[in-house]
Amino acid sequence: MRVIPPNVVLFLTGHVRRLAAAEQIDVDVTNKEPADLELPLRRPLIVLRDDGGPRLDWTTFDRSIGASVLAGSKRHDAPAIELASWLASVLHDDELPEVEGSPIASVEFDGCNGPTNAAEVLDVTRMYLTAQYVATGSWPSPAPTDPAATAAAVSEDGETAAPDAHPYEARAAGEGVTRS
Repeated sequence: MRVIPPNVVLFLTGHVRRLAAAEQIDVDVTNKEPADLELPLRRPLIVLRDDGGPRLDWTTFDRSIGASVLAGSKRHDAPAIELASWLASVLHDDELPEVEGSPIASVEFDGCNGPTNAAEVLDVTRMYLTAQYVATGSWPSPAPTDPAATAAAVSEDGETAAPDAHPYEARAAGEGVTRS
């Protein structure tokens, strides 16, 4: 069966935004650094990036995340350092697997690094950190069936496919399919 790799950055972007809002931290959170970045920044910026990783088994994937925090200036680095430390506490939280909608199965602490000061040519402080997770993939929705498949799954007397039929055959015959 096919398994879709998890989109950990999509989950984390929403999660970081929600926590920042709840804790009244004024920050922009995105998965792409703006091409038209203007200084001084109106608000600090967090950029989350998926650095990928291998598939571990049938349903789990190793996922490494890189995060940049841009704030302040080269001479005034305290806002970036404070925000990056806060972000590390969020991305390295061992309770991430418990968050509703999280694809994260475990936080791999040996892949959680930083924050550290990163080189930057612009007059802004850039802090960088990483996080590593084992995350679960998902199953694709079944493709719509064609009329021929539906006809094959229905017997001559109009009954649906046998109870031991493949779930997609049962769906083709009009029965619902649920996953647990």
